Amino acid sequence: MHLEIRQPLFSGRREVRALWFDLALLGEIEARRRVLAHWQAGSQLFQACGGFLLAWPMPRWEHVDALDALALCQVGEVLSSAPLSDAELAALPSGAYWLVRAGVAQAAVPEARVDPSPWLALGSVALRVPLAPPRAPVPESMVAPMSLQEVLGAAMPERSAESIAFQREAAQPMHGARRERSAPVGVVVADVVIGSLARWFGVKPAADGGGAGQSRQAPPGPLSRLLSDWALRLASATRLSKLLGRRQANYLQNMLDMFANGDLAQALRHAVPIDAIGGGAARPALGTPRPRTSLTISGPSPAATAIGLDSDLSAQLRATYRRSFEQLDREGRIDEAVYVLAELLQCGLEAVTYLEKKERYLQAAQLAATVELAPAVAVRLWVLAGDIERAVQVARLHNDFDAAVRLLESRNSEHAAPLRRHWAEYLAARGDLAEAIDAIWPLPQHHSLALACLVQAERSGGTLGMQALARKLALMPGTLRSSAAAINAVLTAPGEDGVQLRARLAVALLDTTPASASSRRVAAALLRKVLPDRIEGLSRLDKKALVQLAELAGSAVLSADLPVFSTRADIDVMPLNARGEPLVLSMDERGLMPIQYARSLPDGQYLLALGEGGVVRIGRDGRQLAHYPVPAEHLVISHNGKRALALVKRDRKYRVSRLDLISGSVSDWLTLELQHWSGQYDGVSWNVAMERRLAVLDTTAQHQSIVWQVASLPGVIDGYADRAGVLTILLRVADGLEQWSYEQPGRQLRQRDWWSDIAGGDLAWIEDMRVLPGPSGAAPYVVTIDWVLGHILVRQHGLPALPPVALGPNAPRKVLIDGQWLVLIGEEERSMCCRIVSLNDGVERARIVLPHHSSARFSFHDGRLLVFDQAGRLVDVDCETGVASTLCLS
Repeated sequence: MHLEIRQPLFSGRREVRALWFDLALLGEIEARRRVLAHWQAGSQLFQACGGFLLAWPMPRWEHVDALDALALCQVGEVLSSAPLSDAELAALPSGAYWLVRAGVAQAAVPEARVDPSPWLALGSVALRVPLAPPRAPVPESMVAPMSLQEVLGAAMPERSAESIAFQREAAQPMHGARRERSAPVGVVVADVVIGSLARWFGVKPAADGGGAGQSRQAPPGPLSRLLSDWALRLASATRLSKLLGRRQANYLQNMLDMFANGDLAQALRHAVPIDAIGGGAARPALGTPRPRTSLTISGPSPAATAIGLDSDLSAQLRATYRRSFEQLDREGRIDEAVYVLAELLQCGLEAVTYLEKKERYLQAAQLAATVELAPAVAVRLWVLAGDIERAVQVARLHNDFDAAVRLLESRNSEHAAPLRRHWAEYLAARGDLAEAIDAIWPLPQHHSLALACLVQAERSGGTLGMQALARKLALMPGTLRSSAAAINAVLTAPGEDGVQLRARLAVALLDTTPASASSRRVAAALLRKVLPDRIEGLSRLDKKALVQLAELAGSAVLSADLPVFSTRADIDVMPLNARGEPLVLSMDERGLMPIQYARSLPDGQYLLALGEGGVVRIGRDGRQLAHYPVPAEHLVISHNGKRALALVKRDRKYRVSRLDLISGSVSDWLTLELQHWSGQYDGVSWNVAMERRLAVLDTTAQHQSIVWQVASLPGVIDGYADRAGVLTILLRVADGLEQWSYEQPGRQLRQRDWWSDIAGGDLAWIEDMRVLPGPSGAAPYVVTIDWVLGHILVRQHGLPALPPVALGPNAPRKVLIDGQWLVLIGEEERSMCCRIVSLNDGVERARIVLPHHSSARFSFHDGRLLVFDQAGRLVDVDCETGVASTLCLS
């Protein structure tokens, strides 16, 4: 029976006895969630009228308008979802539950009883699922150079049968019947020996990796160079050199005949790159060239050999290649024309420009990576090819948005604005909010993003806050009135913090261009404050900055009258390596909070890892400024000090958390099995070593994202150093030690050298010796202990030892070499002693002693040494200024 009801719902606070949930409206999952949210002990659940009917054991007073279900209240002898009048109640037949829907009363007869306990079963829920080891990303997800065959695809011609037969014949040792009749036995033997050396000890490319820079052929190792030199001397001492020259000449003549006869297909198979015939710095080739299996572009190679030809023959060959290119271009054979330009003539930029002229943007972008053109060119071409994602990936890897954006804007490209927006988002992700504002401001439609960055930067305070204030005054002069309170707070701030704030605002105003009228007004007011600060020696602003600030304020008279400053603060600043006596610090005071790791931040602050106690950011006075509730035993800091990673070891893996030091937010990120990692990163890309591979992780991605990698390293990583824009690793291989160096941020391989006579490693003293990564392009450092003389000797392998360093009572536990500094930490009489030694003269420049503790650690980055221990003590030594400070964490 259906009866129309005049008032269909209750309102206000009512004594509710039951709730009804509409399955058709809510869905099964949401209805279950709401039932469980309202469940009480002793409740009963039924299926009724196409929904769930939840009956409470006792009535509850509820505000029915705020409930997420239909409330049923006691009306006479029934439960109803509407306030029934006496007439309406009398007209209803007997029944316990009544629902009023669409103004009509319907009997809600309870059907089957429902047991909600299976809804809470945890059998299908994994309470703890360990994160699996990272998967190797597909090659398409990383920026990897391609061969020309991959770029041009099916357009490449098939290899001829004659070429295959020629290569097979050339690969086999020549029999005596086919040798030159006049060649003596010694020449024949030398020919076989040199051929074997060329095959077995020739230069081989670096191990293949999935990242950019791996197309470059590795330089020859010491053994390869030694054997090659010996082979050259053997060839010169016999008549074999003349025989080789005759064979090479015959090969080139046959090749030129193919070009002259118009047989371009075969001529290109036999053609030799122009850099392989010019000699110069290249090593002489010990064999004849061979036909190519495919028209692939090899890219630049520091290990290439050359056939020595005079300049006339080289010019003739170059002219022949140029004519063949012009002919191929006229015939519309674009792919082969590109091959001639890029591989034979070694004109990579011209080849890419040629493809762009033909509007083959995708191939041009791929070829730009193969021939290693400037990243800005590749980014622009990927944009023109319509692959914005790949363009952004290349730009992020090389940190080269600026040049690409300006290049596109100079050509009035419609793609410049989207790339500029990605640039601003990338800078904001790194924490460079001031730079992000500058990048996005030329796009009026995205000013909201700039304002969001501006607000966030202002709230952070410190240097970033001053930069944001300066940019707001320059970009939006009308905000001077609304910013008056913040400006006045900076001008009147007391103490050392106030002096530093005013100095930072002065620098920010000078760095922000163009200046507005509001910027000049603030500069005038600021000059009246920073000038007395500077005269009293409280600030370190130099006269040049003060003159520029006066010019910005428009006060030419004051600019001319500024005095020469020479204050006590200037005189007391002395670099550590200029001190006559070593800096000695001994800290007896003990704190209460153990410091697991420490890093310095801008504005004189520190970030401390307290183990399971989380991470804290403190000021120079030890006052806590922020707390980040994630466990940490190691810290990785971005270059700008606005982002950080917190690492803690869990079994064999490390749990990594992300810290935003601007907003104060934290997030648990990944669990990784790491062997080595860089202590600094750019805020987005982080270098790590794991599972015998080098990788770069995108720290802004929600899950693991590898943007560059070198997989299947030939050995175990014994040493790892990331400093001064170079990533260097030492690999323990089966027959010695290899040092690889990558230039950053593009990660191009610049060194791969091998030594068979170096033992030891970075992890432990082996026969009183350790091996540490050396500078890029040089040999590793070998650190040895001479117990008889009481010296520590440091030398680069193959070079004379540097001046000896005095040895303490025990061998150092940890040794670090960074630039001109040698850092040693070890135990001396139940105290931990950290020494800073100048490598050039072996003189100890600083000694830090933490008494009565044997677990001190240190971090050394950019000439800044922090020594800390479990007793809450922290010592900070700046090698550039010679200034030291201490604090105790209580």
